[in-house]
Formats: sequence, structure tokens, C-alpha cells
Amino acid sequence: MNNKSNKQAREDLGTRLKICLVNPGKLSKTQPPLALAYLAAYLRKYGGYNYEIKIADENAGENIFKVIKNFKPHIVGITATTFQIARASEIASYTKKEDKKILTIIGGVHVTALPEFTLRTTDFDIAVIREGEETFRELVDKFISREGVFSLEDLKTIKGIAYKRDGIFINEERGFIENLDNIPFPARDLLDMDFYLQPGIVIKAFPPLSSATIITARGCPYDCIYCGNPYLYKRKVRFHSPERMAYGLGGRISCSRI
Repeated sequence: MNNKSNKQAREDLGTRLKICLVNPGKLSKTQPPLALAYLAAYLRKYGGYNYEIKIADENAGENIFKVIKNFKPHIVGITATTFQIARASEIASYTKKEDKKILTIIGGVHVTALPEFTLRTTDFDIAVIREGEETFRELVDKFISREGVFSLEDLKTIKGIAYKRDGIFINEERGFIENLDNIPFPARDLLDMDFYLQPGIVIKAFPPLSSATIITARGCPYDCIYCGNPYLYKRKVRFHSPERMAYGLGGRISCSRI
């Protein structure tokens, strides 16, 4: 294949690349999966290609297996706490049965704490460790530039991941995004806001109220043994600016009919 054909192949894959981001399982504490919405928004703003992105949210009642079967994604990215990891593993296994060429990626606090064990005991190809936006963007764009096939050298250069390749390898950590205001507002248009804005869904109050969640900071200075924050953010705290939050409350959240 000549250089022109290679370039065309990359452009074609970038135009039609389908990414399915999955929130697995039913949670007793019902919150919209903003982490996935942030990944989608970051890709839209900083990614080098056009992508078709779908968030499949089992917590909002979606049938994940049906979504994957009908959507036919090239990449399936799943977030998981320890409570969700068994279901996440089931979804990854189903995905590989549908098509072994689908790239399966796991992120979240569980795999951040246990990357080697998680990859060894599941059908995930790659783990994103700690903060995911820039790492996931680099993974996706490199996947396209390599026409859907990673070499070992490709994987070695991506900070903040662990991966399988005749063994399990954990790369150098990626630094945190210092200015949180550089991260775009989450792609709430990809979430089932009709579900999450039902009175009493997010906040169990009397009388039931409609409510939405926002994130004003990342990290926590404390080291509670029951919390995942020390693993995710290493007790480093970063804040959004007051201007960013005022704009978010006054503009973006109001668009969600609150």
C-alpha cells in the first residue's frame, strides 16, 4: 500500500471509527457516568479525527449486549469500580466473542489499584491508569493512525497504560492535567438525561427533586482506607476556576432542563 493509500485508510477509519463507552451494572447510588462523558468531550475537542461515540449506560436501563451487537464498535471502553469489575469483565468477554478485533479498554479506580491482576484475569486488552482523558485520546488517535493495529513499540510509547503482549506490561505514569479548565464540559448529550433528571433519582429527598451533578475539583488530600481517591489522584487536589463553575451552572447545566 502506497503512502496515499495509507493516508486514505487512516482518514476513512477516523471518519467511521465507532467508540462505545460503557457504564456497567446497576448501582444503588444512582449518578450519571460523568467520567465517560468527560472522555467523550475531550475526544471531541482535542482528538485528531471525527468519531462516532456512544455511551451505553446499564445503570440507566440500557441492554449493553444489544448496544454492542447493533452499534458494532471498533473500541469498547469500560469504567469500573471494584463493585463493577465482575460485570465489566462479562461485557469485555462478550465483546471479544462478538469480534476479537474490537479493542477492549478498562479504566477507573479498580484497574488503577490492580492493573496487572485485572488484565491477567479478564479479556481487556489495555488498561488506562488514573486520569484518563489524555491517555484515552492518545490511544484512540494512535489506533487510527496505525489502521487499527498496535505494534509493541506503539504501546511502549503511551504513558499511563498497562497492556497485554506476551505478558503484561505497565508503562510509565502520565502526569495529571494541571489546569482542569482545559477539560471541556462533559458530553451530557450522550447521557440519558431523561432518566437522571427524574425526581428522586440522583438525590433521595422528600419531596423528590430533580437534580444534576457537577464536578468542581479532582482529588482529595486525605488517605482514607475505604476510598479510591488516593489511588486515582495520589492525594493531589486541583480545582476548576470560579469562572468556569459559574459558566457551567449558568449555561451548561441549565441546558439540561434544571
